[in-house]
Amino acid sequence: MSPLSVMVFIAQDGAPLRRAYSQHYLDDATYLQLFFRILVGQVKCASKLSAALEEGLPLVWEDAYDFVNPYGDRRGGIFGSVWTFDLDKDVILLTKEHQYCSAPLELARERLLTLDDFQPLSPPVLEEPTLPGPYWDPNLDLPPRVRSFQGKVLRDFAYAWRHVLRRQMNDTTFRKLAYATIWISGLQFALQERAGFEHVSRGGPYVHIANLPSWEAPKATFIQTGSSWFVLAQDTKKGLEMMQCHMNSLPLGESAGNGHVYVILSHRYVTLCKANGHEVVWTRPEPLFGDIPISDAAIDMILWANNTASTKSQPSAINFLPIEIQDRILYYATTSLVASAKLGCELGLGSPFSWTDRGVKIQVEVSKRHRSEFSPIESHISFDKVLSGLSYKRERGYNIIHVRPPPVPAPRRK
Repeated sequence: MSPLSVMVFIAQDGAPLRRAYSQHYLDDATYLQLFFRILVGQVKCASKLSAALEEGLPLVWEDAYDFVNPYGDRRGGIFGSVWTFDLDKDVILLTKEHQYCSAPLELARERLLTLDDFQPLSPPVLEEPTLPGPYWDPNLDLPPRVRSFQGKVLRDFAYAWRHVLRRQMNDTTFRKLAYATIWISGLQFALQERAGFEHVSRGGPYVHIANLPSWEAPKATFIQTGSSWFVLAQDTKKGLEMMQCHMNSLPLGESAGNGHVYVILSHRYVTLCKANGHEVVWTRPEPLFGDIPISDAAIDMILWANNTASTKSQPSAINFLPIEIQDRILYYATTSLVASAKLGCELGLGSPFSWTDRGVKIQVEVSKRHRSEFSPIESHISFDKVLSGLSYKRERGYNIIHVRPPPVPAPRRK
């Protein structure tokens, strides 16, 4: 990608969304001249216009399932402009870091457009839920190890995908990110670990500013975890309506039990609800994703709901050992400290993860890099073998070869 690039989208109903990046930067006026040469004299036919644009623009085209707006943090500076051809509405949209405007494609088919032809648009308004009180205030009692491990991973995940989460998205993108949130909070992910020497032929950021989530997600909008139900709806009030329909569909004896816990997971907020019969109480919606800083309460709600099982597992003999011995068992049972922390949360063992290795921080590794035989182990979170974009590695605070001590030989018999 060049230091300053251009992204182009072509959208039409009934056809895959197409997008492309420029190989070389051209200014907006030059692109308008190029668009004019392609569009002049064309009829208003979406399929023909799409084919003409792909053939006429010297770009590398690919299918995409959603739009990406790269602006909002310093990474977006590599893009000078984003052009979107909405062929169904017959408009061309121009998005820049501090500009969002449109012009009619009909005009572009008649004459050369200038930047003065583009009229400013108001950016889409995202949800701001307003639910009436009084609010439910549950006691969210969480094991410290769950809050320190899954809580941090959730925050890091939201930061890695902030370029997608802070904008409007379609239902496919929303489901991928919502399911990932549920999987992380319930430890339903694998760790792919890089160790030893590795020469990287193609490196770069694990999550590029133009990337969309590549893992698959089910289409179901109700997910049961333990005794709780997650409800996926981009709008909180829509989620409450879905929850009410779900309550009414439950068998009579089950719906009138001691209460069902529902988690309304929307685009930007999380709301915890409890249903007793036909009565429903809810918490205040807490900010989860987007430009609003993620709240501790939102993280706690998700972790609490996903770690509330209908039946508690019985402790094993290891649970009664001193915490220091539990930590040593976890250490020797895994290949990395991140894996030890995950296993500890799964088994209810060990100390809360400090995210340090002998005083050196373990932090997110942003890019894939070459490795030497002395490089620290890198633990990458994946969903069904698809990388999530989150990878953790110890900072280079020291270079020691990690050798586990050999077993102590038994004394000789005399």
